Amino acid sequence: MSLLDDVSIVVTPNGYKAGELYAVVPVPSEGAEEITNGDFDGNTTGWTEVNINTTFSPLLFTNTANNGSIRQNFTTIVGRRYKLSGDIVSGAWTLYASTSTSTGGSLGSITSSGSLIFTATTTTTYILCYLIGASGTEGVTNNISVKEYTSADMDVTRATAATRVDENGLVNYAEVLGGEEVTNGDFANGETGWSFSSGWSVVNEEATTTGVALTPISQSVLVNGTNRLTFDVISGGAFVYTNYPSFSKKGDFLTLGTHTIDLESDGVGTNQLLYIYNNGAGNSLTLDNVSVKEVTRDNVPRIDYTGGGCPHILAEPQRTNIITYSNSNNLNFALDNVSMAYNSVVSPDGTTNGILFKQTGTNNSNSAYNYGLTTADGTYTYSIFLKSSDSESIRIYSSNGAVTLVQNFNPQTMTEGILAGNLNLNFQDYGGGWFRMSFTRTLSSAANHRLSIYPDRNNTQKGLYIYGIQVEVGSYPTSYIPTSGSTVTRNQDIFTRDGIGSLINSTEGVLFVEAKTTYDSSTSRRITLSDGSTSNRVSLEFDETTENVIKAFITLNGASETLVYTAPNLSIFNKIAIKWKANDFAIWFNGSAVVTETAEPRVPTGLTELVFDGGNGANFFFGKVKQLQVYNTALTDEQLLQLTGTSGTDFYESYAEMASALTYTIQ
Repeated sequence: MSLLDDVSIVVTPNGYKAGELYAVVPVPSEGAEEITNGDFDGNTTGWTEVNINTTFSPLLFTNTANNGSIRQNFTTIVGRRYKLSGDIVSGAWTLYASTSTSTGGSLGSITSSGSLIFTATTTTTYILCYLIGASGTEGVTNNISVKEYTSADMDVTRATAATRVDENGLVNYAEVLGGEEVTNGDFANGETGWSFSSGWSVVNEEATTTGVALTPISQSVLVNGTNRLTFDVISGGAFVYTNYPSFSKKGDFLTLGTHTIDLESDGVGTNQLLYIYNNGAGNSLTLDNVSVKEVTRDNVPRIDYTGGGCPHILAEPQRTNIITYSNSNNLNFALDNVSMAYNSVVSPDGTTNGILFKQTGTNNSNSAYNYGLTTADGTYTYSIFLKSSDSESIRIYSSNGAVTLVQNFNPQTMTEGILAGNLNLNFQDYGGGWFRMSFTRTLSSAANHRLSIYPDRNNTQKGLYIYGIQVEVGSYPTSYIPTSGSTVTRNQDIFTRDGIGSLINSTEGVLFVEAKTTYDSSTSRRITLSDGSTSNRVSLEFDETTENVIKAFITLNGASETLVYTAPNLSIFNKIAIKWKANDFAIWFNGSAVVTETAEPRVPTGLTELVFDGGNGANFFFGKVKQLQVYNTALTDEQLLQLTGTSGTDFYESYAEMASALTYTIQ
C-alpha cells in the first residue's frame, strides 16, 4: 500500500503568496451549499428580514430604518472552516459571519464582492447582510453562498520583510510581485498612458528624445509601499525621479541594457508619479519596456536554499541587527591605516556592492577597522560575509575584555587559526569565494563596545571583501537583516492552520517532519496537532533543557504521555515521526523505532489545528523544514521505515511526481 493512500496533509516548500504557504495535500475543496435561496430567486425564502423590504424583477432591497438587514442561520461543525461569498451589486453592504444575530459575534466580514474564510466556533452560524444607510437607502446583493472549505494551506505571519537564500544561491528578500501598473510600457500604442515633454516621441515602438533639453516622460503608476521599476536603455543615459515625499532623483542609469530599482511610495494622494529623464541637456535617450510592479515582502513565507540542494521552509525568531549601516556607503566605521572601496565586487546578493577593505599602513598592530557598539550586557552573535581579495590572515578583536577573538584565520582556505576560549566560530560557504563567518559570545559592561577587524595583520597592502555585517542578541546567527541608517527588526515567523479537524484522526495517526533546528536553552521548539490548546495535542518538541533531545507529547484533557529520545544531532536534517494509537505509541527516527509505549490507552480528542508551536501560541518552532505530513492512520512498521528511512525514497519520489502535476505556483 502506498503511503499516499493514508496521508491527509502534506506541507513542503511549495507555492506561496503573502500570508500563505500552500499545502500540496489536500487540494482545496468546497462542500455542499449551506445557504437556502442565496440567489433570491423571486422570493426571500430562508431569510429573515429586519428593517428592510425586498422587491423583485429586478431584485432590490430598501431600508425601512437605519441599516436594514437580512439574515440566515445554518448548522456548523465547531473547528471546521467555511467560505462565505457574495456579490454586492449596488449599495453599501457588509456581510458578516457571526455566532449570534448581531455583529458582536463576528467571525469575519466582507464589504465588497468577494469571499472570506472563517472557522466555526459554535454549532450554529448566522449570515448577516447589512445595508448601511438611513431609511430609504437602496441596494442589491446577490449570490450569497456558504460552503465548508477544506484546505491545509498554512497562514504565515511575520509583518516585516525578511531575507532568504534563493534557488540561485543569492541572498535576497522573500517577496511576491503584483500586477503591471504601467500602461503601454512597451510604447506599442504610441504615447497612450504617458505624458511626453517637449522633444520626446515614439519611434519604432520606443520612446526617444534628441536631448534638446533635460525633459521627462511621466506616468502616475506608483502604489503604496515598494515599487519595482525595470526598463531598457536602448541608447543614451537616464535619470529616474519620483514626486514623493517631494520631487527627487532616485538614480542614474548611464549604461545600456535592462535596469532595475526599487522605489518607495507613501501612497498619499493620486499623483504618485514616475519621471524618466534624459541625462542632461543635449543628451539623447531611447527607452523601452518600462514596467512597475508592487513588491510585497511582509508575511511572505521564506523558501530557503542555504547549502544548495533541496529547498526548505525557514522559520526564525524575532531578531534585531544593531549595526545601523550593514552594507551601505556609510558604514559608520572608524578607519586606522586601512582604506575602503565601496561597490568593488559582486556580493552574495548578486549585485556589485561588496566592499574592499585594505591595509594602507606599515604598522600592522595599528591597522584596524573599528566600530563602537552601544549595547546591554548579554549574549550576542556576530556575523559577516567575507571573501579574500588577496588576504591570507585576518584578525578580529573585541575591546570587551580586550580579547583577540580570531587570530590568523585564513579566508582563502577557511581554516580557523587560533580562537579565543569558548568562542563558537562557524562559517557557511555561499559560493564564489564568499562565506559567512559567525561567532557568539557573552558580553559584560558592553556599552560602547569596540569591534575591530584586521584585513591581513601580517602583510600590508593586502585586502579583504566584506558584505552584510550583523550583530544580534542571541546564541546563534539568523538570516541577514539589511540596515541603512538605523537598527532593523525582523519579526518572528509564525505558521498556523486551524479548522482542519476533518483532516486529522484524533484517535490514531502519524505526525512526520523532516527538519533541523539550532539548540536554544531559552525555549523549547514544537510542531503540534492540537485542539487550540495544550489540553489535547500530539506535539513534537526539540527540548531546551538538554541538547539533541526530542520529546513526543500525546495529551488527553491535560494529561500527557511523554516519550523522550536523545538524538545524535538535531542541527542536521532528520526524519522524525510520532505514531499514536491506544497502547501503540512510538517515536521513529531516521528509519528506526527509537522509543515505544504499548501500555497507554489515552489518545487526544478534537484535534483541529496544525501549528509551529506548542498548541498555545508559545514554544514556537524555529528551524528549517523540508517536509511535514499528517497521516490519519497509525502506519505499520514497514510504512514508517519507508517514511523515515534514509533509503526510503519511494514516497518522496511519488510525492514529487504528484506535486509536479498540481497547479500551485508562486503567486
